[in-house]
Amino acid sequence: MQVPMSSYLVEIKPQIQELIRLLEREFDYVSVLCTDVKGTTYRVSMHQTTVGDYHFCERGFVVRAWQDGSYTEYSFNNLTDAADLAEEITSALKSDFRH
Repeated sequence: MQVPMSSYLVEIKPQIQELIRLLEREFDYVSVLCTDVKGTTYRVSMHQTTVGDYHFCERGFVVRAWQDGSYTEYSFNNLTDAADLAEEITSALKSDFRH
C-alpha cells in the first residue's frame, strides 16, 4: 500500500531546508525530523459499521545537532520564520552543549 506524501510536509519543505542551512552554520551536523500523522478509525460489529476520524494526530519537528562529539535535540510543533526559529534553536542547543 502506498500512502501519498503529506501535502503539509511538501509545502513546508523549503522552510525546513532553509532552517537546516542556517543551523549548519553553527553546528557540525544538523537533521530535522518532521511528522504529520492523521488517520481513520473503522469499527465493525454484527449490527453496524462506522468510519470516522482517528482522534490522535501528530504534527511536529525534532532538530538533532552534533557538535564536538555530542548530540542534542530540540523539539517544537509551531513552524515560524526560519531565521527566527534558527536563532531560538541555536540558543537552546548551545546551552545544552555547555551543560
